[in-house]
Amino acid sequence: VYPNPVSNSFHIDYSDDLGAVVVNVYNINGELVLSQNITGNSVIDISSLSNGMYNVNITCNKGAVSKRVVVVH
Repeated sequence: VYPNPVSNSFHIDYSDDLGAVVVNVYNINGELVLSQNITGNSVIDISSLSNGMYNVNITCNKGAVSKRVVVVH
């Protein structure tokens, strides 16, 4: 996940053999604020989110990973 801090969008690079990938973004209160299915290297548009810290959960058929991003417009 890059860049971090984020202004309008961030990128996720991963191997194509992972199949379908779901990206869920949660605010600091644990509320789901964005969910997106992606394939291949993708850009996630977060321009509608307010400034602050968010948890990003990336899930595929081989597992999951969580990252933290800071949004600064």
